[in-house]
Amino acid sequence: MRDALDQMAYTAANPVSAGLVNSPDKWPGFITLPEDLGKRVITAKRPDFFFRPNGPMPEEVSLLIEPPPCSDEWTTEKLIEVFGDKLDARVAAAHEKHHGQFRGAGKVVAASPNDRPRTSEPRRRPSMRIAAHDAAHRRQAVAELREFQRAYHEVLCAWKAGDTHLVFPAGTWWMQHHSPARVQKPPNRMLLN
Repeated sequence: MRDALDQMAYTAANPVSAGLVNSPDKWPGFITLPEDLGKRVITAKRPDFFFRPNGPMPEEVSLLIEPPPCSDEWTTEKLIEVFGDKLDARVAAAHEKHHGQFRGAGKVVAASPNDRPRTSEPRRRPSMRIAAHDAAHRRQAVAELREFQRAYHEVLCAWKAGDTHLVFPAGTWWMQHHSPARVQKPPNRMLLN
């Protein structure tokens, strides 16, 4: 759970860490803050462009910002508190890094979408897909990802060869939503510390 909260805090602090705004709540785009979990509802109306006026897409949809699933040892209140503490620490580090100088929401909104940084970060190796502080959890997650990729590739090759009775592993999204493929149900497990 702490790894998930670290990633949530990283994401919420990103505009501050990048020197754009001095607080996550000043970010002019979408952002999820600790106090939003389980309370904030986002409602989006269907745009007038791209979608057919009488098409199957609803006029509007609403999304409740849910906290991630917790183990029995974590209450929602504890999760929100730890998320807030981690976010505060990242924001404080960003203020120190940028000496309190931030671009500001007005300049962010006025910037051209074609702007790019004058400097570039070096490419990191390896490309990390799993974030975990605990090495054993990371190794387990990497092993599970590799097993998923192996199983998916095996079934996909058979599917392309015409053997469409096979079942794709849980987590296969595209085939489930864009083909008649059958997909295993995900295991019912909770995130642990």
